[in-house]
Amino acid sequence: MKSVSLTLLALATLMTGCAMQGGDADRVDQHTQIYQCEGETSLSVTYFQYGSDTDRAMLSYGHDSIPMHQIASGSGARYASDDEQLAYVWHTKGDNGMLYSENDEGERNVIERDCQGRVKDADR
Repeated sequence: MKSVSLTLLALATLMTGCAMQGGDADRVDQHTQIYQCEGETSLSVTYFQYGSDTDRAMLSYGHDSIPMHQIASGSGARYASDDEQLAYVWHTKGDNGMLYSENDEGERNVIERDCQGRVKDADR
């Protein structure tokens, strides 16, 4: 019974949050970009922009969907995984991207490089 109450509370909280996002000023702009990376690997990223709020992204790589938030970048745009345990960073500049992980010392382990943006079929 306690788990049912917690589930209903979580659902009510979620619905309240959705209702608060109702106006045009809070409308979410989003677009999905497919990238073809070196070695024939592909990934997709859906970018979200919430008005004046921080930009977000959902990176789909393999069988994983990785929620990300935008972080400071000297050049281009960088997104870090919300889950700090994963430590993924998606860095784009123009239509090119690179996926890497970063340890506590700031050392990079490149996972995918030379990712070139492609036009989605629905965007043609």
